[in-house]
Formats: sequence, structure tokens, C-alpha cells
Amino acid sequence: MLERNALERAVKHLETCESVDRELMALMDSVGDGTLNSAVVTDEQIKNIIESTAVDRTLDEGQSTSVLVDVFRMPRLLWDPVRKTFYHGNTPNIAADASSKIDIFRQRLHIIQQRLSRHPLFSKPQFSLAEEHQEYIELKQLQSLVGDTGGRRYVLGMLVKVEDDRLFLEDFSAKFPIEIRHASMADGVYTENSIVVVEGSLRHDGVFEAVAIGMPPVEPKTVTWETFEDVDFFGAGRLSKDDREGLKLREAEDQIFVVLSDVFLEEGTTMAMLKTLFEGFNASEVPPKAFFFMGNFSRSRRPGDDMYTLKEHMGKLGKIVKGFKNLVENSTFIFMPGPDDHGMNSIIPRPPFPELFFRDLKEAAPKVMLAPNPCRLRYCAQEMVLFRQDLHVRMRRSAQAATNKNQSYFDHIMTTLLHQGHLCPAPLQGQPIHWELDHTLYLYPTPDVLVLGDNAPVTSSNHHGCVCMCPGSFSDRGTFMVYRPSTQTAETSSIPMQS
Repeated sequence: MLERNALERAVKHLETCESVDRELMALMDSVGDGTLNSAVVTDEQIKNIIESTAVDRTLDEGQSTSVLVDVFRMPRLLWDPVRKTFYHGNTPNIAADASSKIDIFRQRLHIIQQRLSRHPLFSKPQFSLAEEHQEYIELKQLQSLVGDTGGRRYVLGMLVKVEDDRLFLEDFSAKFPIEIRHASMADGVYTENSIVVVEGSLRHDGVFEAVAIGMPPVEPKTVTWETFEDVDFFGAGRLSKDDREGLKLREAEDQIFVVLSDVFLEEGTTMAMLKTLFEGFNASEVPPKAFFFMGNFSRSRRPGDDMYTLKEHMGKLGKIVKGFKNLVENSTFIFMPGPDDHGMNSIIPRPPFPELFFRDLKEAAPKVMLAPNPCRLRYCAQEMVLFRQDLHVRMRRSAQAATNKNQSYFDHIMTTLLHQGHLCPAPLQGQPIHWELDHTLYLYPTPDVLVLGDNAPVTSSNHHGCVCMCPGSFSDRGTFMVYRPSTQTAETSSIPMQS
């Protein structure tokens, strides 16, 4: 129960929020977390909750140019194929029933279907003029191919394994065994659960023989925003066109973000390289806006090692950071758990580290934030997604066809993630996902920046206007990435390895 003044304050706060549902969920979670000692919520308590929530979400004091998204509070947007619009689903349940697992794949296919319905290549012209004839590809439902054997057709479906480890192509109407051995494959990594556009024909034995297979084309983010102006896909609050234009002016400021992955804090060489890193940036007139530390934070996998070892290492890191006043006062230090960090299970998304283990570090550097994996940050009008996962290994194991050698495997993975509109399209048996939190892994609309922390060499590239990067392993190679929002460029950097 809320006091009258508390209710009025909460209502006024919600009226100023860009994402009312998301902020209301945050307030309700804070009120019901068991920390209040009374059933009646006072005005002062609501004020403190609002202030603490704002601090957790922004990197700027009193500003909102940098918003760190709590993916566990992201709006769960689902596609309604009848009304052809997105709607807010129920509050995600970690212990969801089996129907939610099926909904994962239904929603992924629905979203790509509605995306392709606007693409010029797959859209039937509204007016057909002889002098301006427009070619387009008509995507057929699989069920419509029954009795239409031998004819060359285009279909959209999902690659699945149903029986005897045999590959099938499935859509909402039917499924057929698919033969892909002689098909030409466009760039990307094709695994079970991949959604694909296939050219081919249905044979008399009921097998769909593919001639060519490709990824669904990416939709420009501007088209998505224009189509769904009132939808907050990213979870950081909806921005109008005017808001975006105004925030873009702020991007001209000379700010940088530093991204590191695999920072093994128990190793003396890693600590020495971190000290060198901090020395360099501390001397800069404009220190980094933020340092992103992506796990893993320990190389060891011994059963005796636990989270308290992490607390000890973070305390040592705090002693190093404390000596660099410029960074302590002006930079934010953001920590994301890795796939093998102690205390973290293998299911994604992963929650942030517990605050308990970062108290010593926060005493040395108060501007420390703990982020989930994946992590979403909106800086001005740019949307950044960071994900720590060994996708190179997982995707290679699950690939159903060889990739061409025209581009690097990193580029194949980035192509796959952006075209699938999902951070982890690999099979669930290889990478479990919280069924009702699958929306937190969507890459729709396409973000401006995508960082994949992977046990792979440092690299960067640009795909469909998205700056993609892999910082490599800091402890093994001394590599990291620097991102400049003003120019939307990524720079590969390294610290000389300590002997």
C-alpha cells in the first residue's frame, strides 16, 4: 500500500518516463524486494527507490545520454500475426512450462516473416505497370508445395532435426526433409534452428531439394523505427526522431569506450598489463567514458575456487585503480560475467555479479556498475550490445554445411547474428536459454555496435551499418578494443605482453 503522497510522486515519475511499463516493473520489483520494513510505502521511500533506480541505469550524473539496460527488466515484446503488431507479453517466468520453449521458435520466425514482408525483394508491387515492371520473389508456404513437385520455388523456414538426426525445413504450415548437399550457400553459419530463405523444388519422394540457401536480409533500422514508432525494442526508453537528432549532436563529443575480455585477475601479468593500460588512459585529457570488462575473470576451473576468490581479486584491482584519479573521477567501470565465471550457470541471459564481491572495488572507484550478459547500453542515439560467449566453437560444432572461405569466420558469425536478428541462434542443447527471456537476445532493430567477447583473435568489421568487434583475450594476447562514437569507428589496441 502506498501513502497518498507516495502514489502522487510515483505517478509523476512515470509520466516523465519514455518506457512506462519498464519503469513500473522496476518500481514494483524494488517495493516488493523485502527491504521495506512496513506494508505501507512512504513518500520518502518512493523517492529513494526512484533515485536508486536512476543511478543504476545511467552512467551520467543527472543526465540520460548513457543508459545501461537491465535485460531482466526489458519489455517482452511479442508479435501478433493477426493484428500485425507487437504487444507486451506476460512477465517472464524463469520456471516456464514447455510451451514457452515452442514459443521461442515461433516468435523468431514470426519476426523475420514480418521483416521480409516489407523488403522490396519479397514484396509484391501494389500497382503493376507494364512499363515499370518490378521483379520480386514470392515466398511460398511449404504446405502449398504438396502436389507441386519439380517446380522451382522460394520458401522461408527453419532448419530443424526431427528424427534420426535428419535435417528438415519447417514453417507454420508443414515440414519436409531437406537435401542441402548440392546447394550453394550464401555467407553465414547454418546451424539447426537457423531461419533461411531456400530456393529449390519438392521431389516426388517428399524431400525438398535445395539449390540455393541464404540468410533472411537485414532490415535497415530506420525502416523498423518508421514502421513501429511507439515501440521500445532496446529497453532504454523510446526515442522520437527529434530525440535522436538532438542526441546525435552530443555524439560529436570526443568520447571513447574501452572493451576488454578474458581478464584473468589471479595472474600477475594481467594485473601488470592493467596497470599499464590505466596509466596510458589516465594521462589523457579526455579519459574513457567507460571501461567494459567482460569475463572470464579467472583461468582456473578448480572446484576449490569460488566467488570469494573473485572478491579478493577485485579488491586488488581496486588498489590499482585507486591510484589513477582521472579515471576514478571520470570513467565508469562496467563488469560482465563470462560463460565460465564461478557462480554463474550456463543458461543465458546471465545476471550480473552479486554486489557483495565488488564492495572493496567500489570503495576505491565508486563508479562501478555490474551488468548482465548480454549487456545493452544506449549512448546518446547509438545502441550498443555486448555479449560474452565462445560462439566460434559453438557455431563450428553445430554447422550443418561448410562456410565459404571468402571471409573470416568472425565475419560469418556476425553475418549470421545480424541476419537472424539474434545473439545466439545455435541449438538450445548446445547453449541453453531462459525460454521466456529469449527476447533479451534479439538484435532487432540492428544495433549500431555489436561486441562479441570470444576466445578468438582481436578483429573488427562493419556489417549493414553495425560496427562489429571482438576484443580478443586480454590476458593471453594483451588485446582490447577502443570504440569512438563520434566517428563510429573501432580501433584495435594492445598492451605489450609482460614476461
